[in-house]
Amino acid sequence: MYCSWLMLVLVWWQLPGSQPDVASFPPSLVAQHAEGTSQEDLQKLLKTPYFELYGKGKDAYLDEMWDRCVWYMEKAIMVHKHVGQQKFLCRQHCFNQTAEPSFEGHSTLQMMRKFMKRAVCNNKCEHERLGDMRWEGVNSIQEEMHSRLPYDYMQLCYYKLGDLEKAAGSAYTFLQTNLGHDIMRANIAYYRQMEEVQHEWFVDREKDKWKEALEGAVRSVLQTLNGSWDID
Repeated sequence: MYCSWLMLVLVWWQLPGSQPDVASFPPSLVAQHAEGTSQEDLQKLLKTPYFELYGKGKDAYLDEMWDRCVWYMEKAIMVHKHVGQQKFLCRQHCFNQTAEPSFEGHSTLQMMRKFMKRAVCNNKCEHERLGDMRWEGVNSIQEEMHSRLPYDYMQLCYYKLGDLEKAAGSAYTFLQTNLGHDIMRANIAYYRQMEEVQHEWFVDREKDKWKEALEGAVRSVLQTLNGSWDID
């Protein structure tokens, strides 16, 4: 009984549209990068290609302009997440609009028609929400954004500005997807030795609290079952 219930939770967790996955970037993860930005400026920024903002952030880093470095890096991440969020909402909308209970009994042509309708719907939705920004994912910067490289730059920029909380948080966030990065491990070890640095500052800024809560619930169930079940 416990096994069946747990498997149901895990399967539901993976269903498209059943919960906000990594690509969805919940609003709270986007908003954290908008600190100190007016609503008017925010709307302008969300129409600026993130690779331009990211490039200006790297230039500021090389010029040792630490305040400009963190400003542009934060905004580049924000716009990147905004684009991803809007694309996810379009995919979810078009999946729900064209979804059917099952393809059972449908001909291949009917299935192809369904996929084509979904593609047309998605293209129209992205054009309405993002305009030309919908093509932003097709560039070499995408890989650097997914590998959280902006946080590598930001941890030093924040450190130079004396903001140890954000420096520690940026270092920790970068390390979560770059576990073999020895320099960042050494940076975190250095931060941990500093008396003024608090343990709770080491947080993954990309962590979705919704997912974290669900993962905690699943871990709680596993602990309750105490290893007495078998999913095979």
